[in-house]
Order: sequence, then structure tokens, then C-alpha cells
Amino acid sequence: MGGQVVEHLDLQKLMLKRATITGSTMRGRSLEEKHKIAKSLIAHVWPLIEAGHCKPLIDKVFPFEQVVEAHKALDQGDHIGKIVLSLE
Repeated sequence: MGGQVVEHLDLQKLMLKRATITGSTMRGRSLEEKHKIAKSLIAHVWPLIEAGHCKPLIDKVFPFEQVVEAHKALDQGDHIGKIVLSLE
């Protein structure tokens, strides 16, 4: 969000965590293009989300009181899906 140049970025940390960086921008697109993309999203993607076809993959849910254990699970890096903290 701050531009295309990052001063202190340690790529090794990202690589060790097997992280993926993705991004997109719509700044260069016209208002007409942005409107068309938004309408297409509402027409084609939103119904899938509402129908429950697009759900996040959750690996494990931790009660908030186990936040330290949740961070340990993240640090291990062997999870597939999201690590979630529950506030219940």
C-alpha cells in the first residue's frame, strides 16, 4: 500500500515459511473497468460464497486463552489451512 519499494524486506524469512506473495492493483483501470469487474464479482462469485461453496480451510481452532499454543502451531509451519482463535 506504500508503493513499489520496500527498504528492509528479508526474503529468507518468507521463503522459510513457504509464504506466497500475491497482489493486484486497480489504480490503472478506468472507472468503467472497475464497475464492470465489481458487477462480475457480484454476479459470479458472490452467489458461490453465499451458497457455501467457497469456505476457508481451517486446520485448528484454539480458544483465545491458548494464544501462545496457536502461535507455536503457526511457527511449526506444518498446518494446512488457517489457525483460528475462538473468542467463545
